[in-house]
Amino acid sequence: MNSFNSQGIDVLGIRIDPLKENKLVKILRGYLEDEDRHFLATVNPEFIIEAQTNKKFRHILKYTDLNLADGIGILWATKYLNLKTRELQLSRINRVRYYKLSIIWQAFYSLLAIIFYPRFLKTEIPQRITGSLLIDKLIRLTKGGNYSAYILGGKKGVASTVKTEMEKKYPQSLIVGSRGGRLTKKGMKEKFCESINKVKPDILIVGLGAPQQEEWIFSSMDKMPSVKIAVGVGGALDFLAKNRKRAPKWMREKGLEWLFRLFSEPKRLPRIKNATFKFIKLIIKTKMANW
Repeated sequence: MNSFNSQGIDVLGIRIDPLKENKLVKILRGYLEDEDRHFLATVNPEFIIEAQTNKKFRHILKYTDLNLADGIGILWATKYLNLKTRELQLSRINRVRYYKLSIIWQAFYSLLAIIFYPRFLKTEIPQRITGSLLIDKLIRLTKGGNYSAYILGGKKGVASTVKTEMEKKYPQSLIVGSRGGRLTKKGMKEKFCESINKVKPDILIVGLGAPQQEEWIFSSMDKMPSVKIAVGVGGALDFLAKNRKRAPKWMREKGLEWLFRLFSEPKRLPRIKNATFKFIKLIIKTKMANW
């Protein structure tokens, strides 16, 4: 497993790789054809928040081959942090006031752009690559039987349901196994590796929740020699298994999935606060500190 060489775009110390799906597919094909093992992460605002205090997780995200932008908040942050402020000849006190007001104004109009002008946010990172989209692209690469995939994680029946749904969508795909479960049970780390090694997949799709899934992949890749691509996809398996209702397409396109989840799953409020208000506050605070 090699560190990705691109510097990407920095968001509070985490590298984000700006890719469109067509370029991503070419990279994935290359990964399957070479002899190395590759680790991908689908980064959302919660990753950034977690990485500020979780040193182990932060370290792992430096050694992924790709950190993909999963979440409109990541696109907003990369655009906002790179917005420039005009240089004016002012006294020090007035210059400080001017820059603070400019930074707040930039936050205001760039956040509005999420809803009213989303194209504005795509100059730094051209596209969101969600876990669901990535799964779709990976399964398509198994069509024809040259490569195989394994789906791991979720509650009982979720992984097998996703396997069935993907096989219906892509009849020529090769998904050699699936297994549900959580890392909280004793001995599951080893059992997962044993199940995977029995069928020797090239692609491993892991939905164990962040940061646990990334920590497990990072520590286990060397124990699964057949796996050329491993990726953590979090709750994407639940969406594909239709265990969790997705926001309407127009809300997804406008970056309002968090609002849909807030109303449909009120118990997710603490997580939604992290991914929205806490994340936005931290990004603005960081820009203020670095002006």
